[in-house]
Formats: sequence, structure tokens, C-alpha cells
Amino acid sequence: MGDTNKTLGFVPIMLPEVRTLGDMWEYLLGLNNELYSDQAAMQIEKHLKLEYSLTQAVQTGGLGLRALAPKDVALIMGQSSKTDKNTLEQLEKIAAKNKNLYLYQLTWILSMAQITLPNNEELLEIAELFSKELESYSNRGTDKDSTASEKENNIKALFDATHKAAFIRALAVIIGDRRDEPAEIYNRIKQMVTVLPMDHYRLFVAVLRCSYVYCKSGGKLTVQA
Repeated sequence: MGDTNKTLGFVPIMLPEVRTLGDMWEYLLGLNNELYSDQAAMQIEKHLKLEYSLTQAVQTGGLGLRALAPKDVALIMGQSSKTDKNTLEQLEKIAAKNKNLYLYQLTWILSMAQITLPNNEELLEIAELFSKELESYSNRGTDKDSTASEKENNIKALFDATHKAAFIRALAVIIGDRRDEPAEIYNRIKQMVTVLPMDHYRLFVAVLRCSYVYCKSGGKLTVQA
């Protein structure tokens, strides 16, 4: 590193049955391989900006997912002090400006969730169903007395909720705003949030938040979508 060699330490790197970056995304998440082709994966790598330097990364004990955290990790987790607290708007700007960069951020948070959250086998399907339901709710105009902007504020309040009780209250407002019978996915989300410990809750909401922005921009998380 630089003009002299510098030993940072020894880092064990586990190589599963993958040969390309595209294989790695599909291995980790089982996502649509059209999104994670080798060409798309190289584009992600081209725009990759990490939170930690190599020196900082190896101090975590290995080059795992935490060491590969994207530069906007605080924003993704809804913990950034640099925003005006409109995290959704900030994420939407990133997705619109550089979709490859946002795709990496989404991949990272989904990967973290896959290895952290319990009962994660259906995580992608749940996140996508909920995202599309919220998008449908946002686009319906006025169901009862709320305007389109009020609906956006309701969704923002949901994803800005720092604790479970606030999330469930915000979810109840959205459900109560509909004239028709709410979709079953609302109950599924409520049940999952209720039983999650707080550290898992924050990660789960981050997954929902990032997935919503991605689906709203026309992206698909699953092959079936």
C-alpha cells in the first residue's frame, strides 16, 4: 500500500460455489438472474462506494457483509443525521440518479437480512408484496378523506417509525384509510413486526423501505413478480 508494504492482517475468505459476480448475487439472494447478470454485476462494482476502507474492514475480523457496507449505510438504515429526515425522498433520489449504485445498496441490506432475520425464506416475496401494496395505496388518490400527499406522508411515517408501536400505529392509519378490505400482507407485516426484537426490527424496516423505493422505480425483487 503506497510506497511500502503494510501488513493489515490475515483475512479468511470463504468462496462458495460461485464463479462470477452475477453468480454471487443469485447465490446470496435467489434473485432474478436477469437483474444480476455478469454485465449488471460489473456495473454495480464500477459504482461501488463502501463505508469502510480496507484497513477498517479487516478490523471487523473478516471481509464479510458488514465490511462491505455501502457508503450510505446510515441512510439505508434510516439513521442518517445528514438528511432532513425524509429518508424515502433521499433514497428515491439515489435510485433515480444511479440505479446501479442503489441496486448494490439494496443487495447489501437484503443480504444482511437473509443472514440475520429469522424465518427469512419468504423475505423477498413479503417485501415485494408489501411494496406493491403500498404503491397501489399511494396511487389510489383518495380512498376516504386523505389526499395523495397525505397518503405519501402516511407511508413516510410508517418507514420513519423508530419503534414498533409507532410502526403499527402508522400501519393502522393506512389500513383505516382504505374503503375496501385490506390485503392479507398487512396482517403478515404486523405479525412479523410484533415478534421481532428491536435490533431485528430496524433491519426489517430498512429492508421494507429500500424494497419499496426499488419497486416504486419499476424494479422487481423476485422472478415471479
